Amino acid sequence: MGRYKIGVRSDFQPGKLYGIEVQGKNVMVVNLEGQIYAIDGICGHHGGHLWDGKLEGGKVKCPSHGFEYDVRTGKLVGGHTRLFGKARDVEAYPIIFEGDDVLVELP
Repeated sequence: MGRYKIGVRSDFQPGKLYGIEVQGKNVMVVNLEGQIYAIDGICGHHGGHLWDGKLEGGKVKCPSHGFEYDVRTGKLVGGHTRLFGKARDVEAYPIIFEGDDVLVELP
């Protein structure tokens, strides 16, 4: 596991989705009501970029086929999420704060 600085708190505005490449991995970061979360940025169904999706409450909707993920856990949510056998949850990554710095912990 490694910890990688992805910015400072003020870099992540509430309600906005961010796509960040960290150690060759695409990570989606979001500030949800003052809490910063990070999940795998690639949809578990067809590879769409989740940071291009729409945030509603604590869910991000993939722009490709509308699959929804909980931004806190990376879990698929909603009744239509298992329509296709290839759909899967995405990884959630811990966020660590060191002063004002925001770090993400990757496996």
